[in-house]
Amino acid sequence: MNSKQEVKKLAFSCPVCARITDREISKLKEGATIVCEFCGLKLNLHGHMLESVNAQIADLTDEKTIADEPA
Repeated sequence: MNSKQEVKKLAFSCPVCARITDREISKLKEGATIVCEFCGLKLNLHGHMLESVNAQIADLTDEKTIADEPA
């Protein structure tokens, strides 16, 4: 990966301890295991949690597209 290229991240909150960490969007795929670095919860990304993450990613993409458009 080019060091100048921005890594897209999503703020992800742990459902147990509610602490927020930034996760690389490219790693938030179906079946991904997410481990909370604070409480140690292991979460398998699927079902309604995956749908929520995908919706947030789509919102981020839409916001960036709107911000990039000339006025």
